[in-house]
Amino acid sequence: MRIADIEAVELDRLHALSLSVGWPHRAEDWQFLRETGRGFVALDEIGRVLGSAMWFEHGSDFATIGMVITSPRLQTL
Repeated sequence: MRIADIEAVELDRLHALSLSVGWPHRAEDWQFLRETGRGFVALDEIGRVLGSAMWFEHGSDFATIGMVITSPRLQTL
């Protein structure tokens, strides 16, 4: 497994991750989130997205986290 910047992943792959856990986020929502926040993804050895995590800064000393998703196939390990 490797960690990559969330900007390096295609929107359709992020959308598939959120759909895999039953979340309603569309590709357009992911685009907005990437424009307003920062984040990382976990990728397997062939580049499949296994998880995500983002944070959204509110000034210089406060942030919120979101889009913390783990692929269902890893949730059973």
